[in-house]
Amino acid sequence: MIQTIKDAKPVVHLYSLEGSGGSKSLQSQHSESSLPFYERGFSLISAIFLLVVIAALGTFAVTLSTTQQQSAALDIMSSRAYQAARTGIEWGVYQVLPGSAAAFASTCRTAGSNSQTISPLSGTLENYTVIVNCVATSHTEAASTVWGYQLAASAAQGIQSMLDYAERNVASDIWVVQ
Repeated sequence: MIQTIKDAKPVVHLYSLEGSGGSKSLQSQHSESSLPFYERGFSLISAIFLLVVIAALGTFAVTLSTTQQQSAALDIMSSRAYQAARTGIEWGVYQVLPGSAAAFASTCRTAGSNSQTISPLSGTLENYTVIVNCVATSHTEAASTVWGYQLAASAAQGIQSMLDYAERNVASDIWVVQ
């Protein structure tokens, strides 16, 4: 259904030059009553609505950007924690190899278990704490002693329960004939 408004009047601005002496001013003789009541203030409502929508979109964009940056930073920290834990496993494997005269392996064999913190790491892993645990078992096979080492490395950075905390654990089993 289409309605037409027959009583709508066009807006007319009349200007007159008034002034005393040498000064003149331009004054509008526009009356608000020349606009129909349903048109008054409509543009103000539209402008406020648009400002609110644009502000909401801006807030959403900033929040999304911040969240993505934090997620990317945590992803990098987790990858570095994994690499630090792998470094701990590789260190532990080197310690239990037959040619190594490391105290770590002998303590692991005599006590049944051993734990050691590796520090300091260098480069981008320098802020990570790496703890390597070893559990050793042995058995005899064809007149040879076979040692089994269960190595577990844990690498962590930051304080647990904080947003910038990252931790990764890696485990490996090594069997060595001696």
